[in-house]
Formats: sequence, structure tokens, C-alpha cells
Amino acid sequence: MANITRSMSDKAIMAELGRRLKSKRLDRELKQSDMADDIGCSLPTYGKLEKGQGSLGNFIAAMRVLGKLDELNLIMDDSFISPIKQFQAAPKRKVRIRESSLEQGRPVKTEKKSASAIQGRVIKAHMRSELKGAALSARASVEKIGRKK
Repeated sequence: MANITRSMSDKAIMAELGRRLKSKRLDRELKQSDMADDIGCSLPTYGKLEKGQGSLGNFIAAMRVLGKLDELNLIMDDSFISPIKQFQAAPKRKVRIRESSLEQGRPVKTEKKSASAIQGRVIKAHMRSELKGAALSARASVEKIGRKK
């Protein structure tokens, strides 16, 4: 088997894949007509496939019939992680947010913080301010009641 290299033309690569397909078929002692029937195409169409002139769909079907479908994973390895996905998967850096900044409505600088974490802190700060306000009004009410007696 010849190795597929960058220097080969597209047609040469397709011809090599067809040759490899034929080799796998012969290893399993199958006739072209049997392969054509199994993948659901005509005999001339399958013949073209072994010459490197067939469709990708028929090639995949032939790989399935030969039990070599898992070898397609070797063609395009998906273990490559794009730089964008690497950046997104990087651990989040914690940013300290002062409660006073939130209460005063100052914009908060975030460095790769998740929206839910920021939203949670904003909600907590808002609840604290609400509780402080409720405590102050409750204290004022108690003081009014105390004055009335």
C-alpha cells in the first residue's frame, strides 16, 4: 500500500482509496456484485468506486459493509481542540467584587467570569441591601411604637 502524501493529486488519492477498498474486499473474498448489492448501488457504480471515481456516500457504505467504518476516525482525527475552545475551557479566574461597587451601581470589571456567577453576586448584594432597608424600617417602626407608649 502506498502512503497518501501531500504531494499526491486529489485524483491520485481517490485512486489509492479505491485500490485500498478493493484490497479489503478481496481480503474478505467478496465479489464486486456482492458489494454493490450490499451497499445498494449498481455494479458499474461500485466499479467506479474502486477506481476512485465514486461518491463519498457509497464509499462510506462500502466501509460499513466491510466492517471498517471505525477506520474513518483515522481520516480526520477530532482530538484537535481549537484555540477558541481551549480558551473557553480554561479555568475561570476569580475576580473580587466589592459589595460597595455593586450597591453604588459602578460597572464591575470581569475577567472571564461566567454570567451566572456575576448574576448570583448581584442578586446577593441586592438582597443584602433589601435586608438592610427592611431592618432599618423595622427598627424605625419599633422606635415609633416605643415612643407611643
